[in-house]
Amino acid sequence: MGDYQFLMLKDAITCINQKVNLFAVILDFTLPQRTKGTDYFCKLKVIDESHSEFWVPVHVFAQEIDGLPLVASVGDIIQLSRVTVLHISKTTNDKWMVFLWDGTDAPPISIYNKLEDELHNPLPLHFEPLPPSRDVLCTFPTVGTILRVILDVDCVTYILQLLKVDQWMKFFHVFCKMHDGLWYGVFTSSSMIRDMPNDDILIFERQSNCDQRSLGELDRMPYWSCPWPSKITEVKRIDVPFSTLMDVLTCKKETNNFRCVVRFVAVIPWRVEDFRAPCGAYRVRFTLEDPTARIHAYAHAENGEEFFNCSSTDALKRKVIKLLGVPVSRDGEAIMGGARNPPWVQCYLKSNPIKQRHWIFETKLLG
Repeated sequence: MGDYQFLMLKDAITCINQKVNLFAVILDFTLPQRTKGTDYFCKLKVIDESHSEFWVPVHVFAQEIDGLPLVASVGDIIQLSRVTVLHISKTTNDKWMVFLWDGTDAPPISIYNKLEDELHNPLPLHFEPLPPSRDVLCTFPTVGTILRVILDVDCVTYILQLLKVDQWMKFFHVFCKMHDGLWYGVFTSSSMIRDMPNDDILIFERQSNCDQRSLGELDRMPYWSCPWPSKITEVKRIDVPFSTLMDVLTCKKETNNFRCVVRFVAVIPWRVEDFRAPCGAYRVRFTLEDPTARIHAYAHAENGEEFFNCSSTDALKRKVIKLLGVPVSRDGEAIMGGARNPPWVQCYLKSNPIKQRHWIFETKLLG
């Protein structure tokens, strides 16, 4: 035991795809069951003083039933050795969710949320009820969509046993759905999983495509913004390579600047007349998205002056309507409440990823 380093749960759950050792208190457990194969498993819920607000699920497999933990009662202390913590989380409706990626960009979705509802019913930044920790985000690829897939099947344990972090798998008959402009998948009893050989041509294509996009320049733009973003915004410098919003979220520098291609999907306040604080300075929060993530970004004070680039309220209304993809009638009037399709635009972001604060700067909204 002297050679083992034991971690607290709050640290262990961030060690994605690494084997860790820990002590924990058993909060709940199931009786041993046979899998659909030849081995046995049981499920534990464990906590410790570092992670007492939420329990952590542990699935234990053994070739023989005697190899499973012998739990006498809730409150027993268990030692777990060489445990591997996956990209898996639990949703509020007691279903399991996995994170899948193949390097491609999910297509943009029309936004049906009303602008005036954003204050009390904001567009979510992520599909899961709690955001992934920064440590987990930093393990995600920074190009391509991370698809959340809910495991809506009875044999969840068997499915989890098949999945391995960073291993290519082929999924069949996964239903793709939409929630508040975000894609997610549902793995049902009619869905299937298959292993893929490492020399499969599809793996080679996906990996080659990802490697090319990771080089920067134009390849980091969303597929759907090609051949070029809308020209309703203008940035000061065009010699800076493009970044994705996942690049922004996972940057290790305390502050950094990024040139991104995004969609403006929501705003607070929604009325142009309320964009300025009583002191006269702009204070506006936008919700931005690209295929990799959603974030909040602020147009504030002098950066807001530069961005909105306008003194006329009517002219600013027309700009913001176009930026947010609000449909307009033949006579040019905004059709509030209709489906919105915001255009892809360029903007510069000044970001503090550690504090998760982002600001729009050196960007101008054109007429």
